[in-house]
Amino acid sequence: MIKQRAHLSDAKLVEAIRDTVAFQYFMVRTRYEDKIPFNASTLTYFRRRASKISELIRNIITD
Repeated sequence: MIKQRAHLSDAKLVEAIRDTVAFQYFMVRTRYEDKIPFNASTLTYFRRRASKISELIRNIITD
């Protein structure tokens, strides 16, 4: 959601999360940390897995 609203690449998004308290709060981080929260490639991996689940859910709903 943050990525689309701010029009950021994966790498820039991870940097923005590191630098922005509000983004960390949105991600339910318990305290501010001034370090990269995860590798940008994690977002690609997550999207791939989520797209498979989304397709499965669409198939279940339309059946």
